[in-house]
Amino acid sequence: MLDYRVYGNRRLDRICETLKRFVAPGSRVLELGCGIGIITEFLVDRCGAMSVRAVDISPANIWYATRTVRSQRVRFAVADTVREWQVVESMLSNEVVDVVLLADVVEHIRLGDHARLFRQIGRCLSPGSLVIITYLSAYYQDYLKTHRPEELQPIDESITYGHVTAWAEITNTVLLAYEHKDVWVANQYVHVVLRRHVDPLAHAASRQPSNLPQPLRLAIGIFKKVFQAVIVRWRKGRYVRRPFRDVDRKARLLEKNRGAGS
Repeated sequence: MLDYRVYGNRRLDRICETLKRFVAPGSRVLELGCGIGIITEFLVDRCGAMSVRAVDISPANIWYATRTVRSQRVRFAVADTVREWQVVESMLSNEVVDVVLLADVVEHIRLGDHARLFRQIGRCLSPGSLVIITYLSAYYQDYLKTHRPEELQPIDESITYGHVTAWAEITNTVLLAYEHKDVWVANQYVHVVLRRHVDPLAHAASRQPSNLPQPLRLAIGIFKKVFQAVIVRWRKGRYVRRPFRDVDRKARLLEKNRGAGS
């Protein structure tokens, strides 16, 4: 794993590309299975996360991460995320979590433990929170089991789309993204993003400028209506009248010629 620090790693690069798309600056992130902290560092330095709480089952990984990831916004802890969730809760201290990340972790947790893990994750989520999960595709898992079993880890579960929908149900989330990723071979990994339900009415209400003075709200409303009317008029000219202008002219000319001929 230290080679990844020196030479980089294509698998981690793909994960970072996904994180850059979905992790907003200022997010509070819970990273489960952080390894030696490479992605942890990316979350802070490149995604602009406000805080990262990172957990790994390996004391050696956490020992190394604490000596290489130097940021006041990061805290590390050693814990089994299935059986020692109290460590995670202690780290969070009732903080709101915007993103929970499991990067290439779930396939190394027994399927029988998934329901417990995702119930615990669900308790950390608030409306709009994301759960980002990456894992080795079932297609490639099957290939390794048949042709290269020596590359498998002690626990390497085949994750299917059915498992993803079960995670969404347990965590009360909806599927926002489900993408196969080419790393060293085609369709080698899967990246999933789940999002906790957002109340549409509450979201719409939060966007209303209710704290503005009444005259200013009226002025904004009038401006929007005038602006929309201008846009509609321009679109009609650009997309309705202009394309058919020559057609209409030719049709009138043909009709005139027919009348003259008769």
